[in-house]
Amino acid sequence: MTADELAEHLFDVANHFNRGATLLVDRDEKAQVATIELRAGRKAKASTAYASACVYLVAGMALLDESDWDSHYDLTFSLWLERAECEYLTGQLASAEARLSLLSTRARTIVDSAAVTCVRLNLYTTLDHSDSAVEVGLDYLRRVDDGRWPLHATAEDVRQAYDRLLQRLGSGLDRVAGRLAADD
Repeated sequence: MTADELAEHLFDVANHFNRGATLLVDRDEKAQVATIELRAGRKAKASTAYASACVYLVAGMALLDESDWDSHYDLTFSLWLERAECEYLTGQLASAEARLSLLSTRARTIVDSAAVTCVRLNLYTTLDHSDSAVEVGLDYLRRVDDGRWPLHATAEDVRQAYDRLLQRLGSGLDRVAGRLAADD
């Protein structure tokens, strides 16, 4: 199947793999199918079908195990992050919070940490836990400032991640300020 054909029939292919997932035994095959599940999850998420996206992302995660954090870090991280965001978007806030909390300890780069931090900020803002949102943002900035990150990113990547974080913090704080003003 060509890349174009796969893109056109992505959901059908992912659904077929889901039905036969128990038959997959080869680690490389599992990673390839998990990649298809991630693509299907992202495509469903992009069309705001968050619950369907979760199904694909859960299926992709089920194909991987603990050792894949080392051997397929980008794939594993992406599945976890996308699932957490879809859980947040479907109102599964406790699951999203737990997954994001764990994911924040697994992030290997400053960019990955920024991505997790952004979703956590959205979650805490939605929950009206502004103290938690501020703490998460400050924790991220402390980790950036103390130089603990192995920088596999360019200076521009770091700047963009920092700008996104500040923008998210600003919009969340604007909502909190708006709520406070409405209460007056």
